[in-house]
Amino acid sequence: MIWNARKKTKEKYEQLAEVNSYLEANAQRLYSYTTWVCGNNLVAGELMQRALKEVEIKIHSDNRIKSIRNYFHQALRAQCDKHKRRYEAQGKLKHDAGKVDTSKDAVKMVLEKVPEKYSQPLLMQVVGRFSSMEIADTLEIDESEVMVRLSAARRMISALAALEQTISPSLAHESFKMASAKRLHEWGVKMDPQTQLPA
Repeated sequence: MIWNARKKTKEKYEQLAEVNSYLEANAQRLYSYTTWVCGNNLVAGELMQRALKEVEIKIHSDNRIKSIRNYFHQALRAQCDKHKRRYEAQGKLKHDAGKVDTSKDAVKMVLEKVPEKYSQPLLMQVVGRFSSMEIADTLEIDESEVMVRLSAARRMISALAALEQTISPSLAHESFKMASAKRLHEWGVKMDPQTQLPA
């Protein structure tokens, strides 16, 4: 019994050391990623701390985490989503020019319509500067699957951007809209049934 307790304690310390080591080694990349996702660099650090606290609580609750990286990223994404929902409800969510590069707002709006399954690896690569191998390790998927998702995310962004700029009533453009809408629907992008544009 004592041996089991010591073993559990050792595992907890090892996992706590692992998550802290991961954060220290990737602090700047995670900060950039969090800033992009939550839209405000003033709260990015706080959201990272909250995610870390979630991981620590999980570890102390005697539930061994299979992948520290994966669990931390899930917790971080959840914290960012909570932040956005809270400020949207208050009508306060905005990208301040002094906090976030507003030239990226158009890209953000398009990217937010891409399913998280595809947008997360793209953000990790482009914003966080994580390698495909690191993304695979974090999301617990094969590196080949990471490449598939990255490619799909880029195609979605191109289709979304082109679709939303298609305002001509000409037959050619209407045909293009229908084709793009069909592809986006197949990829899992939510579409407005009335306008056939991304919801």
